[in-house]
Amino acid sequence: KIVKADVYYIGKLWISIFALFSLIFAVYTPSIDNPFQYDDLHSIRDNPHLRSVENIPQFFYRTDFFSADPRGRMYRPLVLVSYAFNYGLDKLQVESYHWFNMGVHALNSALVIAVGRLFLSGLWPPLFAGLIFALHPVNSEVVNYISSRSESLCALFFLTSFLSYAYARRAERWSVPLMGTSLLAFVGALLCKSVAVTL
Repeated sequence: KIVKADVYYIGKLWISIFALFSLIFAVYTPSIDNPFQYDDLHSIRDNPHLRSVENIPQFFYRTDFFSADPRGRMYRPLVLVSYAFNYGLDKLQVESYHWFNMGVHALNSALVIAVGRLFLSGLWPPLFAGLIFALHPVNSEVVNYISSRSESLCALFFLTSFLSYAYARRAERWSVPLMGTSLLAFVGALLCKSVAVTL
């Protein structure tokens, strides 16, 4: 009986997450062809360093590869890798960049639900928290403004690291792999944006 209840709960949770993903894509798809703007221009559109995969190793030690503008030096190598991935897929077709951002935002919304499950009881409060995170207008920037990918990628690794650590503290058998995952995700967050040091 308990096992059936658990399976039923997990089934409802996955259906709810799928519905949330569908809602995110329905809400943000109309903005998919918004052009590059502001920092997108020098860090993506005009950045020659994104044009070749041979440059990827240099993203991890050359801050001047972040932008076509010498004044725009930053150390965010995983963000640059993601831009190079987009460029390799569709050159400068802006839609693929927005789809990528939308996918990361959807994953972050699911991670917010997972964090909510650590602190809130029942199914609906964590889902409601994820829904607010997913659709609140303050978060629309991470989908519509491509350069905000640094924030959303940092959040993806940050939340993964936090969750892995939290579950490692509870686990009896899998604590070492979870702690390793937490540490790797923390490094990933730092390689997207330095604010991850707050973790």
